[in-house]
Amino acid sequence: MTDSDLPAALAYLAGQVYGGPISSMPGIRVTALLRGVGITTPLQIVTVQYGDGQATPAPRAAALQAVRVLRLHGGLEHWLCPDVAVGDLLIWLDVRQGLRGPPISCATPDSFLKDLRESIVAMRRVEIAPIIAAAGDLSEEPRLRTTLIQHLAADDERWRAVLARWLQVIVARNTRSLNSFRRKLVEFFTQITRPYEEKNLAFVFATGIERIMACHTYSGLMALFPEIVGALIERLREIRSAAGDLSRARSAAVRAAATYVRDHYREPISLEDVATAAGVSGAHLARAWRKEIGCSVGDALRTLRLAEAKRLLADGNRTVLDVALKCGFGSVEHFHRTFRAQQGSSPDAWRRAISDDGASA
Repeated sequence: MTDSDLPAALAYLAGQVYGGPISSMPGIRVTALLRGVGITTPLQIVTVQYGDGQATPAPRAAALQAVRVLRLHGGLEHWLCPDVAVGDLLIWLDVRQGLRGPPISCATPDSFLKDLRESIVAMRRVEIAPIIAAAGDLSEEPRLRTTLIQHLAADDERWRAVLARWLQVIVARNTRSLNSFRRKLVEFFTQITRPYEEKNLAFVFATGIERIMACHTYSGLMALFPEIVGALIERLREIRSAAGDLSRARSAAVRAAATYVRDHYREPISLEDVATAAGVSGAHLARAWRKEIGCSVGDALRTLRLAEAKRLLADGNRTVLDVALKCGFGSVEHFHRTFRAQQGSSPDAWRRAISDDGASA
């Protein structure tokens, strides 16, 4: 293997180990790859995890001159050394204070890929052992998820404690692969942003997903995800505040539209109805409204309708169907979907909860 072949060979190896793009380089052999970087079997593989941007300098001790390191992925190092040197290597690595797994034996080149993957898994086990110990009952995950969604929808600060607990359980249920844990976070983040208009959350959503995919540790993701969710909550607060403040309207068209919305939000009106009342096209009103009010016409209508719906529900004397129709939702099904997306529970469950709170007070 020539020096020019080595980058392609390492890219191939990274693809095989981490599941990324696999090189189409023909005839590649692990034996030739190991020889190209000066490695022979049998050997010991030790995977070490460091913080972003941190790397370990090459050891200078004579006993470790035969040791090689592969850096195939951000934050991870794979140290390869002869059996006789593994004790010295572990002592040296522990001084560097990275999170390391136990040494994994590799007897032949044929088992190198499998053993390299296993060394990563072994290191991950060390990382997540204290998390698993604190996770408790893993069957609580559905309940925790539902409670978390409810707290987030209600902007209840208890979401932070529930999220921390839910993350522990998710880690404990996805111990074999960091990617499976990462996928769970992406799925959940997508779920809690789905009820809102894409344009309003596009930047927060894209930035959040990018940060999740760029993090390569369980502990890092557990610290990062609450920050990402917190940024989402802040953006939703801004949207809800803007939706409730129609006094921001400046142009004649948006002022006319805002007046119409305030007077008719209890009816099943659409963007086109509001635009017609304002004397402009739907597209023009959508752009002007967002620029001046800071949200969409749909956001404003939902905010006003939900505020009125909660007022009527709290009264306790109206059916859910009656509330839905009096608040402009058109159907009880539409009302249920919108209410659950915003509040995290059904209208009936929400009414029972505030009734219970009042009784306990």
